[in-house]
Amino acid sequence: MGCGGSTDSPKAEHGNRRTSIFAKPVVNLDIGENVKLKESNPKLIFVFGGPGSKKGKMVYNIAQVFGFNTLNVENIILEELAKKLDEPDPSRLTAQVQQLIKAQPELLRLDVVLKWVAKALSEMNKDQTILVDWMPNLKYMQMVSTFVKDCHHEFRFFEDKYPVSFAFYMLISQEKFVKKAVAECAKHPTATPKGKEGAAQTDEADVTRTSKRATLFTNAVKPFIDLFSKTGRLATLDMSTGNADELWEKVVEFFSELNISFTRKIDNVILFTFTEADCIKLEIDRYNIDRICIKDLPIDLGQPAEKLIKVFVKLLDTTDPIKKVFNIDCSGTCIQKDSLTKEYKKKIVFQDFGSYELTKFVPLIHPGKVKPTHLKAIASTENELCLFPEDTPIMLCHWIVSVMRSARDK
Repeated sequence: MGCGGSTDSPKAEHGNRRTSIFAKPVVNLDIGENVKLKESNPKLIFVFGGPGSKKGKMVYNIAQVFGFNTLNVENIILEELAKKLDEPDPSRLTAQVQQLIKAQPELLRLDVVLKWVAKALSEMNKDQTILVDWMPNLKYMQMVSTFVKDCHHEFRFFEDKYPVSFAFYMLISQEKFVKKAVAECAKHPTATPKGKEGAAQTDEADVTRTSKRATLFTNAVKPFIDLFSKTGRLATLDMSTGNADELWEKVVEFFSELNISFTRKIDNVILFTFTEADCIKLEIDRYNIDRICIKDLPIDLGQPAEKLIKVFVKLLDTTDPIKKVFNIDCSGTCIQKDSLTKEYKKKIVFQDFGSYELTKFVPLIHPGKVKPTHLKAIASTENELCLFPEDTPIMLCHWIVSVMRSARDK
């Protein structure tokens, strides 16, 4: 339909690897032949992402959408090494650990860190999929040779007990990262009393530091990336091949193709109905759901559909935060199943999650059987799920979700 949504991406074989590509724009995700979820529990996915990759936000979103747990190795290291300090100070812990490692670098050995990780895993829910954020962001940890080294031997012992399904690498090349930093300096030159010459020198120093930081991370992560690459267990997403929305769509598609159940932690569930017949068919009155009838609001119903959507979005965002499930009744307004006459082409962030019954997301007021009625489910990067009657044109679903997002972005 030209409006974004789920798209089967072409795949081409290249030796022992397959390349999955989104077209227009091209988002490159290189997937190793052995990338899959292992049957063992817990299911571990190691994640890597250097400066500029926005790894933290991506990991958070993946965990939220698919119900994964997360484990941050940097935090584990800080927690364990804090036990070796005479007087650990939470406000200075990072600096204290840095001094400790500087004096005794052997404390940060790879085999020891893996034992700490194994201990943390033993205390977590074994039935979950866990994203392990492996490489610390702290530069002084990335420089320790007893931690950053050939890791095949140590990981072999670790994986005897905790097999790693695969690694997910959010790659941004050093060249592109530095180029981005240069562009930022050009847009926001440093203010300094030294004048233009002094500002230029400061910005140049910033770019130099950025380059060194990227080089340090690339060198530190290489042994671990090599391990997963050689065993065909590496999925590499080129973060420079799309904007945030396009990259997120590709990530959701990738994890969905692993047959991972949709277990998104939803903040809001919004069910759209367009006629009284929709409400009767879905037996809305039997569900614990807050209804918002647009035609009953004190607004001009003659406004364009976009403005009506913005009105109920504002109402949703300012309502009682305890209320999480809503029915937006569009009957009697210009927002109808046949109201979108032009093809909608704007690319947005959402993922179609197929057909679901309402009982999956909305509790009944009183237990009992209801007629099984399927709904179209669409999720955006907001912690929000939008449900539509199954006969709603998918293009209209996408358009409504897009207008809702635009209303919040302004």
